[in-house]
Amino acid sequence: MGQSTVAVLLTVVAAGVPSNPATPSHVRSTDSRILERLREGAARSTTFKTLVDQLENTGTIVYVEYGLCGFGHYKACLPHAIAVVGDTRFLRIIVEVGAGGAQQLALIGHELQHALEIARAPNIRSPDDITALFRRIGRSPHCPRGTPDCYETTAALAAGNAVLREVLAALNAPRR
Repeated sequence: MGQSTVAVLLTVVAAGVPSNPATPSHVRSTDSRILERLREGAARSTTFKTLVDQLENTGTIVYVEYGLCGFGHYKACLPHAIAVVGDTRFLRIIVEVGAGGAQQLALIGHELQHALEIARAPNIRSPDDITALFRRIGRSPHCPRGTPDCYETTAALAAGNAVLREVLAALNAPRR
């Protein structure tokens, strides 16, 4: 890893450290809007909170940021990119800016499950390792043009669906 890569990584890491100690330190963002969405997801969905709590107990830090996935084909993704500093691995989840509400929390929950799948495999230390993991534990649906490798896991689909159900139920619950 070159000096400029390390400098950029350290800048991002320092910028992403949550100022609110109640925010889990292993799931971060540099964007206050996403930090609010992460808090909302944990408050409204047991599944979302469990995913965040499980990531908290790993050596993997996940940044959730706004951006463009798969050349615009996906509303959220976990790129097969990883930075490793000592025993700590850094991953990034990207969420489309236009996605919002319960659906956005479900998308983030889905991608957090993918991050957890990587976090649970300590030998994952490169993009090729991530691809090999998902080839082994997932399936490859029809990939959109321009995205050579796309994989899906049953666990991530289930997590996203559970988060969506739980958030919608919380939003529709009678207020006391």
